[in-house]
Amino acid sequence: MKYIWKLKYDKQSNEKDILRKILEVKNINKSEVKTFINCNLPVHSPFLLRNMEEAVTRIQKYKKILIFSDFDADGINATYVMYRGLMSLQNKFHWDIGYIIPERSDGYGLRKESIDNIKNLNYEVIITVDNGITALDAIEYAQSLGIDVIVTDHHKPGVRLPNCLIIDPQVDDYPFKYLCGAMVAFKFIQALYEKLNMKLDEELYKELLSSATIATVADVMDLSDENRTLVSEGLNYITHTNMIGLKKLMEILKINEMHAQTISFQIGPIMNAAGRVASPKVAFNLLMADDEVTAGKLANELVNLNKERRQVQKEIVETISEDLLKDDFIILHIPNDMKVGLLGPIASAISERYMKPCFVLSGKDKLSGSGRAANGYSILSFINTSRDILEGGGHESAAGISVLEKDLEELRERSNKHYRAWLKENNKSDKAYIYCLCEVDIKTCTMRLARDLAMLEPYGKGNQQINFVANDLKVRSVKILGDNAAIKFTLEQNGYEIKAIGFSKILSIYKEDMNVIDAVFNIEINTWNGISEVQLTLIDIRRNEF
Repeated sequence: MKYIWKLKYDKQSNEKDILRKILEVKNINKSEVKTFINCNLPVHSPFLLRNMEEAVTRIQKYKKILIFSDFDADGINATYVMYRGLMSLQNKFHWDIGYIIPERSDGYGLRKESIDNIKNLNYEVIITVDNGITALDAIEYAQSLGIDVIVTDHHKPGVRLPNCLIIDPQVDDYPFKYLCGAMVAFKFIQALYEKLNMKLDEELYKELLSSATIATVADVMDLSDENRTLVSEGLNYITHTNMIGLKKLMEILKINEMHAQTISFQIGPIMNAAGRVASPKVAFNLLMADDEVTAGKLANELVNLNKERRQVQKEIVETISEDLLKDDFIILHIPNDMKVGLLGPIASAISERYMKPCFVLSGKDKLSGSGRAANGYSILSFINTSRDILEGGGHESAAGISVLEKDLEELRERSNKHYRAWLKENNKSDKAYIYCLCEVDIKTCTMRLARDLAMLEPYGKGNQQINFVANDLKVRSVKILGDNAAIKFTLEQNGYEIKAIGFSKILSIYKEDMNVIDAVFNIEINTWNGISEVQLTLIDIRRNEF
């Protein structure tokens, strides 16, 4: 798909003017610049979360505790944070602590089917992490068997709340709504230590915040408010981590310095690949690893699982029929039974490449799959209008559904109609836009500008990285890196040369006869073997036609 590049400002060549315009776009006042750059926005007390006081008091009376999780990167890290945090108090309480991280094939969240087994294992309390807010039936059943339930979650509730202790920023007046499940678990451990008038060990604090940081970025939480402070701190801890498993994974991936983008494009997908292709326990065991041999084996297994996931995703995305792409809302049905965990990444890749909402479904008779939104559209809003033919739920931008195969054409017709109506109602275009600050010449992309831009990190949802445009770039050299993982360029403009790198999208666009290109990019610093240089990370390219 060809994107339309929308520039906020005319061409700029002065660094101070560029930085001033960035602050304008981000709505950062002069008085707020220092606080923003230093990432020291206030961090809220965990006791501002409703029920926290009672929950950390109640947990102390139990002897046999079960942590029940989700199978994605947030759930895996939330389990680690809660388990490591509670186990650190083992000498004081002598708790018997277990955990269940379901397989994707088990389905999402706490379910009635799991409760009998939990009862047979004599657990007195279930503490959920990254799930539970919609598990009304399962919680009620657990309580009928004498099992207490404490929900720690970050998802929006349904029509009714479970009748138990709930810690969830979405259901109370906590001042910031966008904590991930692992960060809620981190707040729980902080509150427990505070309640006990104990100080959280510094090394343990770093480990738990590192894990919660990975989950925050991987689960695409807003990097604003206290998340900006906590994630910035966590990224620094990860860079210098003593966690053997995480350290080994970074070593294999040749990561020297951790950034939010590194989590978004490498660490997060690799952790998620465990639950998508094999078992989420592979990623959890990596976090728990306490020797280098085990850590090395697990890290390599995760990297290979992610390669398998990427290959399957690439094959499917690149073979979508032209007829299907004519739809405004893409419905892709893969007739054979594909691992359900692969459907989400495929849907994400389709949505990102073609800037259209989509569902990717698999199976026969009763189909199941994942959906992804685009252009600010809420895929959940469509699901809520069609519950007579489908089941499902999730977030505004990502959801899971199931539908009967006989209703597939009806689903296709309704989804396209709903999306077109939304475009019209919101005065939106079905064209795909990339929003950029301004055009620059590459001689403007200096190390000083790159360092100034780095001061605005961490980048992510709520603090998007700044896109720039440059035209008339001569391609002086091209090199494919790794297993078709990336493509590296040397670009030249008016006698100035600069390195640039692109990933899967750029690999799919670039053709050998593109001798002169225009590009959208981010300006970054690439450090390799102790040497730092400015590098453009390409977002989109097109043949220069002038």
